[in-house]
Amino acid sequence: MSRVGITLIEVILAMLILATSLLPIFGLMTRTTKDSDATLTRAYAINYAKSVFSTVIDDIPFADIRHGSPAIIIGSSRNKAKALFPDAVSASGGIACNGIVKDSRGIYYRVFLKSEAIMDETDGYTNGEFYFSYYPNPEVESQPGWINLQINSHTSENTDNVPSMFSKTNPAGLKSPYRYFGDDVAAGRWGPAEEHAGNIIHVDQREISQPNPDGSFYLMQRLILQIRWNMDSAYYKQPDADKGRPVKLQIITYKANLD
Repeated sequence: MSRVGITLIEVILAMLILATSLLPIFGLMTRTTKDSDATLTRAYAINYAKSVFSTVIDDIPFADIRHGSPAIIIGSSRNKAKALFPDAVSASGGIACNGIVKDSRGIYYRVFLKSEAIMDETDGYTNGEFYFSYYPNPEVESQPGWINLQINSHTSENTDNVPSMFSKTNPAGLKSPYRYFGDDVAAGRWGPAEEHAGNIIHVDQREISQPNPDGSFYLMQRLILQIRWNMDSAYYKQPDADKGRPVKLQIITYKANLD
C-alpha cells in the first residue's frame, strides 16, 4: 500500500518560491508608502508657507518687519510672529522669525524667514535702483473746468478733428484731455501726442518716503521663506540635520510699504 504526501523539503521550497514572488510586491508597497509620506510632508510645508506669507503680507504692517536674517517682527505684531514661529526667541526688541513646528505624525519642520531691504543708496534717480515711473498728466487738465467733461461714448463728436469719447459740456471750447489718435504712431495712446514722447518721469524711493529710524530709505522688502525637514525616521525631530533624508522648500515674495 503506497502513500501519497508532501515532504518537508517540498514545503520549504514552495515557501521560498512564494516569498521570492512576493518580494517585488512588498518593495512596491514600501515605495508607495515612502512616496505618500513625501507627498504629505511637502503638502504640509506648502500649506504652512501659505499661512506664513498670508499673515506677513496681509496682516503685519511694513514698519513692523525689520530686515535681517532672520527677519525681526516688532510692535503689536509680535504675537502673530510667535504664532507663526513657535519657540522663536526675542531679538532686537522683537521676535526672530525662526521657529519649529510639528505635524500630526511627529515630523518637525524648521521655519525660517529672511528679509532683504531693497535700499535706495543715493540721492535722486539712479539707473539700476528701484524706482517708480509715470507719464505726467496732459497739460489740458490744468484748464479751469476740464473736470466737467462727461463720458459720452455714443457720440461722433470731434475734438480738434480727432475722435473723442468725451463730450464737451462746459465751458465752451474746452479741449478734451483724453482722446483717441488715428495716426499709426500714436494709435491706442491717450492725450496729446507731443506730451508723451520723452516725458517719462522717474521717482526714486527717497522722494516719496520718509527715512527709517536707521536713516535708510526703502519701500520694498524681499521675503525669503525656507522650511526644512528630514524624511528619515531617525531624524524626524532634527529638521536641521544634514544626515538622513533632508528636504528643503524655499519660496520668495515681495512686500511693499503701502501704509
